[in-house]
Amino acid sequence: MVPNNFEGGLFSINHYRRYFNINTTDFFINVIRSINVVQKFEDQEEEIGDLYGPIWVTATVCFILFFSNTSSNLLKSWLIGGDDKYQYNFSLLTGAISLLYGYTVLIPFIFYMISVFYFKLTKFFTLSKIISIYGYANSVWIPSAIFGVLRGLLVNHSVLNGILKWVIVLIGGIVSAVSIGLKVYPVLKNSTIIVGNEKLSFGLMGCLAIAHLGFIIAIKVLFFGDLKVVN
Repeated sequence: MVPNNFEGGLFSINHYRRYFNINTTDFFINVIRSINVVQKFEDQEEEIGDLYGPIWVTATVCFILFFSNTSSNLLKSWLIGGDDKYQYNFSLLTGAISLLYGYTVLIPFIFYMISVFYFKLTKFFTLSKIISIYGYANSVWIPSAIFGVLRGLLVNHSVLNGILKWVIVLIGGIVSAVSIGLKVYPVLKNSTIIVGNEKLSFGLMGCLAIAHLGFIIAIKVLFFGDLKVVN
């Protein structure tokens, strides 16, 4: 990443440029790291984390989820034939924006506030770094959503359609969870050891896991449910 030497206070635009100071190469490296869960994660708690990547990755996921549902329904309408036509549901796009950005920002914010200000953890991530980790972890939903287009071809095969949806959701959910966990847990464990409460790391990771499970369920219900057409 390009050096983050920016002067200015909290009310200076120059102060916030550091969070968007990333080149194309570093961006794609971060995306690959988020998908490659077998790669050993380097201790980077001192990094501020960029926000440029998470913003655009999450925006891409929102669009791809909407595109996947739209394409699936169009395929279903075409295969069914007759007078049925696809009902464009633009609320899916606004729902994707609310869910993805809400989860990517809100969960890291709550996690950071509880860890730093309630449990007084030291040598911990910056808030922007946690948001960056969550944002890049959303990358895995892009290929998952693209494969979701195939649902439209399985309109007459309910069992296969159901299996495909669950496989897509579970792969996206599990890989993103592992990506987040492998990056967060080592630093969290070290921070809890410093304050003399290592067991706290398991409790906090458990809370993150529950939140992620809720996120996976929301993705399944909103974007990988039944396809609809109207007369």
